[in-house]
Amino acid sequence: MRYDNELLVDMLCTEYILGTLKGASRRRFEQLIKQRANLAQALSWWESHLHLLADTVPAVTPPNTIWKNIQKRLFDKNIANNTSWWKSRAFLSTALAASLATLLIIQTPRSITDPMPAAIALLASETAQPGWLLNETKKSATDVEIKAISLASLELKPDNAFELWLLPADKS
Repeated sequence: MRYDNELLVDMLCTEYILGTLKGASRRRFEQLIKQRANLAQALSWWESHLHLLADTVPAVTPPNTIWKNIQKRLFDKNIANNTSWWKSRAFLSTALAASLATLLIIQTPRSITDPMPAAIALLASETAQPGWLLNETKKSATDVEIKAISLASLELKPDNAFELWLLPADKS
């Protein structure tokens, strides 16, 4: 395979992170990550973007009736036999949705010259709710860019304002 093909590398990284890369392919990719710096960098880039997506979605606890229905469908043999047609349709629609999500993410503009993030930090509130995502990118030894992204769980009070203070490292 040509691991210098950016589209192939992106597809392998997203499948690895989402857990759809299985068996020998997954083990081979894990070995390649150790051997090829471009794969390790791409994997890090995809992890930061997909984890950011997961961090911005609020958690929802489903009602207990949902769990009871799931257990009934999984362990009741009469229902399991009658739902094989629906299971195949569900599998196909899930595969299609995952493919479309991967395609949307891959189509995100990213230049080959864009540097990978050097550090990523998630800042949380006193109640341990994620509030800010900081992304540090080193363009050169002296040029550092820091992006601060506010997350959906961040709550702005009417009489307050957000402030971010960065102090330089002590050079003594």
